[in-house]
Amino acid sequence: MEQIYKYPRTRHLEGSREQAGDEDLKTVKLAELQGKYPVLEEKVDGANCGISFGSDGRMYLQSRGHFLNGGCGERQFDLFKLWAGCLEGELCILPAKGSGKVVSQARERARELLRRKESFVWNATNIVRETRQKLAELFAGYGARVHILYLEAPYGELLDRNRKRERHIPENVLENMIRKLEVPEPWEAYEVKIITGSGERGE
Repeated sequence: MEQIYKYPRTRHLEGSREQAGDEDLKTVKLAELQGKYPVLEEKVDGANCGISFGSDGRMYLQSRGHFLNGGCGERQFDLFKLWAGCLEGELCILPAKGSGKVVSQARERARELLRRKESFVWNATNIVRETRQKLAELFAGYGARVHILYLEAPYGELLDRNRKRERHIPENVLENMIRKLEVPEPWEAYEVKIITGSGERGE
């Protein structure tokens, strides 16, 4: 049985209206936040939905303290299930432990190199255009010329390589990633070079 990830209880700011059941939570004094960076988050009240992935790459959807396993009592989650199913490939990041910290450190390292005007390679599987654009905008903001190199292996070879990996991607997740792939367009960077099994072309 996979682990249920419960939402943490939310403390209230001093002066805000408390909700029923929150009487045992201490309010946060405004003085405690002085000199600190605030982080603003949004959530849909009452939903308390969660997405997690098992060690086998299987996606699990949950609401509060239970998994969504189907049935007429889950009709209100139909759109959530559809959305998660469409984005499963992008949502599943297999090297899960510390991946957020790794990306954060990589961005900071990139900023250091950008400030020194040094060239570098950002090697990542950015299959979605929106993700690539966020990185390209970050780099271009420092005056860098961004070059995108897209490498594509034949389908059979791709599956064979994946099976031989020590931490292979489950094939259903890999298929989802292939379906969601957005091949780079010429306008995405200063130069876009595409290399496939049939040869190379540059834009």
